[in-house]
Amino acid sequence: TYAAFVQTDWHVNDKLTVTTGLRYTKDKKSLESDIVIDDPFAALDLTLFGASALAPFQFFPPAPNVSDTSDSSEVSGTAIINYSVSEEVNVYGSYSRGFKGGGFALDAAAARVGSFSFDPEFVDAYELGLKARLLDNRLSLDFALYQNDIKGFQANTFTGSSFVPSNAGDINIRGLEFEGKFQVTPNLLLTGGFNWLFKAKFGDYPNALCPVVRQDLCTEVQ
Repeated sequence: TYAAFVQTDWHVNDKLTVTTGLRYTKDKKSLESDIVIDDPFAALDLTLFGASALAPFQFFPPAPNVSDTSDSSEVSGTAIINYSVSEEVNVYGSYSRGFKGGGFALDAAAARVGSFSFDPEFVDAYELGLKARLLDNRLSLDFALYQNDIKGFQANTFTGSSFVPSNAGDINIRGLEFEGKFQVTPNLLLTGGFNWLFKAKFGDYPNALCPVVRQDLCTEVQ
């Protein structure tokens, strides 16, 4: 993995600061597998015998050896506008784009989800916030309204015998976060916070495994 980044702060005036940053990341991974499964039942291709219903009991399904390379490079970055309303209060808005490289599942059970490789994950993160330092800095209040749009979410999919990393599609997350501290006396500090999640759902989930208890939710193309 190689990366290079730069970040700048521009103090437009005494109250307004603009921060920008860029990052270039290059990831390269390679996989050479030598899969040996000694279980005779696991070596059977049940589809050839018309016995696909027994697949859930085949914890280590037949798996081909893999020789593959994952090579990806991306530019990510951030932009933040920070405005000081007063010496005690400032507000800000930010946008950032994140990147996590793809890779390979190091488990023969990955054959059950159809692929040993998974693609990169991207996130577009938006945030509006307020920070206040009051009562001679004895009281601090931090609020943040955020939204994260994730594409190609890298999830650990349970195959029945193990967890295999794969891409679970898109996720949209939106919420409000608060954190506060109050120094009541030199010896007493009160802290508190909460995270109110307005929205957290999958936009789609291609190739999701079918839940056994709710077969009615499944279609031929999941």
